[in-house]
Amino acid sequence: MQEEIKDYEYNPTQEKMVKILQNKNQTKEALFFRVLSAYYFSKIAANMRTFIDIKDVFGIIPVNTYAVILATSGAGLK
Repeated sequence: MQEEIKDYEYNPTQEKMVKILQNKNQTKEALFFRVLSAYYFSKIAANMRTFIDIKDVFGIIPVNTYAVILATSGAGLK
C-alpha cells in the first residue's frame, strides 16, 4: 500500500506545507502531515459553510472529514 500512496499526485499547496512540517520536525514521514493538512483544509472549507451537491444519492451535504492519524511511539518527543 505504501508504494501506491507514493504514486499519488498531491495538491501543490498541501505539499509545500508538508515539506515545511517535515523540515521543522526533522522527519521523512510525509503521510502523517498529509492527513493533518487535509483535515485542516476541510475544516477551513466547513467553516465557510461549503456544501457538496451529490445529485444521484444524497443531494446537498456539508463538507466534512473524518481522519485518524497514527504516529509511531515517541513522535511528539524532542
